[in-house]
Amino acid sequence: MRITSPNGSSLLGIISNLDLNNGTAEIIYEDKPHNNQRKLMRLSSISKISFEGFSGKLDDGLIRVLRVNKPSFRFDNILNGESSNQKNVFDNKRRSKVDDQNPYYVYNNLMIEEEDKMNFEKLQYHEKNSFMKMDVFVKIDKFTKCETDSQEIKTIAIPDTQSIVVFNPLKKINGEKIVIPVEYKFDTIFHEDVNNEHVYKGSCQQLLYNFFDGGSATCFVHGFTTYDLSNLIYGDKKMNNGLITLMARDIFNLMNNNSINKMGYSIAFTSYDIHMDKLYDLLQDGREIVFKENDSSKPMQLKPIYCKNYYEAVRLIFKALEVKNKASQTVFQFLLIKNRKIVSKLNIVDLVEIINVHRNKKRHKKDNSLIVLKECFNKMTVTSFEKFPFQNSTLTRCLRDAFIGDKSKICVISTISPAISQCDLIMRTLRYSEQLMYIKKRLILSTFENKSMFILKDGIKNTDVDEHAFEYQSKDEGNEFLKIEHLTSNLRTLKDILGNTISDIDTIEALLHHKKTYLAKLQFLKFQETCELNSAIKLVYEI
Repeated sequence: MRITSPNGSSLLGIISNLDLNNGTAEIIYEDKPHNNQRKLMRLSSISKISFEGFSGKLDDGLIRVLRVNKPSFRFDNILNGESSNQKNVFDNKRRSKVDDQNPYYVYNNLMIEEEDKMNFEKLQYHEKNSFMKMDVFVKIDKFTKCETDSQEIKTIAIPDTQSIVVFNPLKKINGEKIVIPVEYKFDTIFHEDVNNEHVYKGSCQQLLYNFFDGGSATCFVHGFTTYDLSNLIYGDKKMNNGLITLMARDIFNLMNNNSINKMGYSIAFTSYDIHMDKLYDLLQDGREIVFKENDSSKPMQLKPIYCKNYYEAVRLIFKALEVKNKASQTVFQFLLIKNRKIVSKLNIVDLVEIINVHRNKKRHKKDNSLIVLKECFNKMTVTSFEKFPFQNSTLTRCLRDAFIGDKSKICVISTISPAISQCDLIMRTLRYSEQLMYIKKRLILSTFENKSMFILKDGIKNTDVDEHAFEYQSKDEGNEFLKIEHLTSNLRTLKDILGNTISDIDTIEALLHHKKTYLAKLQFLKFQETCELNSAIKLVYEI
């Protein structure tokens, strides 16, 4: 947790420990990074700062927490989708011309010509409430200061919230520059101006349903970033919270607002790194742990820490970030526990690659994990979990619960930079996510054979949704109406997908019929040629 001066111009230090009971904390001074000097922060009244929902006063690097700003969030906001003060409609502006001294001047003009042929819509984002097994999203990063100084231009365009076009810059043998537009389709594509709150509500907030329903919910964040850390997962310096802190906020709001903690449930948190196929517990100062699976498919020696409130969870999150290895794969895990038994899990997995001058080192390790992940996604339609290639990667061995079970749900978010210099990485990341979209469509079609989603017989007679999934809601007519509305919305989505599939089948059938007609005609022509040849041979013999 970084502390800056009131005007945000200078970095004062990094919060190490925070004790809300005593109102004190420890700070590592930024100007002395090597000796790790820690000092207690005390009360002062000279200047005031705010960070991560806390307010305090600062003097000589010493701070005391004066007030805790609890977020005003209600569970009804998740279900009812109440409008907030935040902007959820963004103008989809076309790219503008650049100076002719820009190294990408020609490419930018070619992209403008391509965009003139496209139809752009306003980007409007809503809360995602889906009962699908898996959803795939894309988040665009903003330009870093280094990219802006290098006069980078955007190599992507977003016609609507479900389409993204990548302009691949190429050069012919004769030196002529061209761009080839490549279009990809996903569930939702988040513009670079969309903040983390909208990304969270439009993608992984829905995982809370599975978490409090006794299932396993997992959010995989992969791709690459040109920042020091992924702003999407961990937030940035502009008070824009990351997915982890937003998820922790809503978990404890649901626990408190719906009295789940009074039913004997509690929340525990754990975090670990996977680096070179070895596990490191981040809450035990990065100590290496031996991987040994138990009955709950959880690594042994990994000790979760109980959290009573949101602020204790935030303290553990930043404690884990202090010892996190940037080149590793990191898993943040929330556990719902009752009577010392794990009821459900909520995982946030950081697979984002940090791009720098040494980006090629150890890249094959992350690529191997992504390949194994895709194989596990591909096997999700198989009823027997023994066919999953869990043992091919340490990550999948730790997260095997994410792929099996009727109540498991997966959210995949791809983060990319819009810079033209990163076009190869952009297309590599989007191709991977596109393959996951194909897997999702096959998974939806195979769901009809399984009774986990809908039972369709002479119309809809029954829906196989667990009645206890909504126990933590208030029992009123509004919730019943919302359940029916959610099911209706998902049924429309399924009808659209099936409609597209039926349309594709009709097209294939028409092509096969056309080919069959062509082959029959070709066979007739060959027969006719044979007859003519035989007649000619007979005529020769007669002569």
